[in-house]
Amino acid sequence: MKVIQCRGTQLEKSSRTSPEDAFVRSQVTYREGQREKTFHLLYLEYFDQKIAEFTPFKEDPVIRIGEQEFSFRDVAALAAWLHHSEYQQRKRVYIHDFTELQKVMENTDWEIVKQVLIKLADGKEYEVKTEPHYTNK
Repeated sequence: MKVIQCRGTQLEKSSRTSPEDAFVRSQVTYREGQREKTFHLLYLEYFDQKIAEFTPFKEDPVIRIGEQEFSFRDVAALAAWLHHSEYQQRKRVYIHDFTELQKVMENTDWEIVKQVLIKLADGKEYEVKTEPHYTNK
């Protein structure tokens, strides 16, 4: 598998009474063989304000590579997808509980995430072995 892109976006209301703008969609796009796939991590926008409680980062953007900045929402799906091999078989995960997001991000190797981002910032793909870099134990 090859990671080709990661990004995050704040959702917008589709109707006046919709709560969609309270959510963030983080996604990682990857190529598996000839097929391009995307994994989506949907979570409450409020969690972006608490990243210091479950990551080593104090503020957003969390990672800078040259002139390019990556916010937590840009890397959240990538971190979860790399860390949890079962997510590599899913299309989306919805997290509405803060402790659940803490568990998902627990023991994340942010250096591996940064290595992926360095490749992506350079316009290259990042090769991921079929086995995850590390597993959640």
